[in-house]
Amino acid sequence: MSTPFERLAAVRPERRIYLDLDDVLAETTRQIVPLLNARFEREVCFDELRDFDLGIAFELTDTEREHAMDAVHDELFLRELPLREGVLEVLREWDQSGYHLAVITGRPPDTHGVSLEWLADQGVPHHTFVCVDKYGRHGEFENRVPLDQLRALSFEIALEDSPEMALFLTRHSHGHIFLMDRPWNREHDLLRRVDTPRMIRIHEWSEITAHLRSMTRSR
Repeated sequence: MSTPFERLAAVRPERRIYLDLDDVLAETTRQIVPLLNARFEREVCFDELRDFDLGIAFELTDTEREHAMDAVHDELFLRELPLREGVLEVLREWDQSGYHLAVITGRPPDTHGVSLEWLADQGVPHHTFVCVDKYGRHGEFENRVPLDQLRALSFEIALEDSPEMALFLTRHSHGHIFLMDRPWNREHDLLRRVDTPRMIRIHEWSEITAHLRSMTRSR
């Protein structure tokens, strides 16, 4: 029996769409901020999060960082995350157009079950779900998918909020990369190196369709 990643690899590149989960489909970090502020007695504001690494953003010790990761991957916390506005309208249109919607998350593989439950509960159209070790944090999990395996796949459209992954996708995908605007990617050194019209910063899902239609008209 093939794995979800193998099934994704069998799809034609021009039909693949890459969807990050946290802060792209789910409104995650806005919920994380009050959680960690309360737990570690901090007063961090969402718009002050200039680093993708929560340990740095909240000035956590190594032990505190471990506790923070446990808290933000707790099943109850993940189940209650709100869906970002506008997601369903766009994904339903892509689904009806025959695209393969791949949710590719950097969450630990042991969140696989609760993540799938959340997608189902929210009615999010998708065809594959893959936990990829995007940041080299999941070495202890046997069923992790290493980032290197993702290099072989190209996507027609990709949505990310991580500066590192957005840069990775511009290097290894032929299609358009939509960078979901977040405080931690607004002034990032990695993104200053990127000079490509294929990376487009958006603030809301409602902007995506207009961008794609504009691109089609300009061809």
